Amino acid sequence: MGRPRKGELQQTRIPEADWLEMHELAGPQRAEIIRQFIAWYLRRPGAAMPGRPPVRTPLAGAGGTPAITRQAAAGHTALSSR
Repeated sequence: MGRPRKGELQQTRIPEADWLEMHELAGPQRAEIIRQFIAWYLRRPGAAMPGRPPVRTPLAGAGGTPAITRQAAAGHTALSSR
């Protein structure tokens, strides 16, 4: 397989459970968070590491399984405003 042409989108494999959990925490902004991380990792000028969500605590009645945070449940996202 040759090098991708300029402007082509790239794909990566992420375990489905991780992708779904990321959606719970970041919503539709998960792809933007990944792009921000890549820009930060590559030391692009002005790039900042994306913010992380608050520590997760199980919601009442979750039965001890991981749950989204109360902030995420209220509609807040993990994307920082930097």
